[in-house]
Amino acid sequence: MQGGMNAASTGGTRQPGGFHAAQADPAQLQHEDLTCPVCKSLLRDPFVTACGHTFCYACVSQHLGQRKNCPSCAAYLTFDLVYPNFLLQQLAAKVKAADRRQRVSTAERIHHLLREADSDGAGLGEADLEGLLSALYARKQTLQQRSTHDNLQLLLHFLNFSRWATCITPSCKCFAAGS
Repeated sequence: MQGGMNAASTGGTRQPGGFHAAQADPAQLQHEDLTCPVCKSLLRDPFVTACGHTFCYACVSQHLGQRKNCPSCAAYLTFDLVYPNFLLQQLAAKVKAADRRQRVSTAERIHHLLREADSDGAGLGEADLEGLLSALYARKQTLQQRSTHDNLQLLLHFLNFSRWATCITPSCKCFAAGS
């Protein structure tokens, strides 16, 4: 951490990259503690900058492809001043697994409630089921859109960084130099 900050001196305040210093126990970590300030999602492949901010690698690399500054504080920043943060990667994986377990248990609870409602004879009305199905369908579409967006970002990142390695245009100077 920068400037000699530690958990005792910060009193649990938010540190660069969004991490609560007082919540060093992974069991207490929440999704929002490990959120990328650019994409607002759980950190994926976290990288820390020389100025101490943490971002998803895809987010910081896309930003640095357009500008040479930190997305949070605007300090001068280049690719050689960003470093992988393996500890945050492990913590994010643990939080993601806990989120996944929570989602599974939520789905199990819904399934249990549906069985219980049917066994009572009370059941759910058509309007209740329609509302539930609409909410589930909207959630499914959101997840599909997020997945498509993430896949396109990954493809764009791959294409941007592999462009220099292989040129398929015969008239290009880099093609002639590689022959």
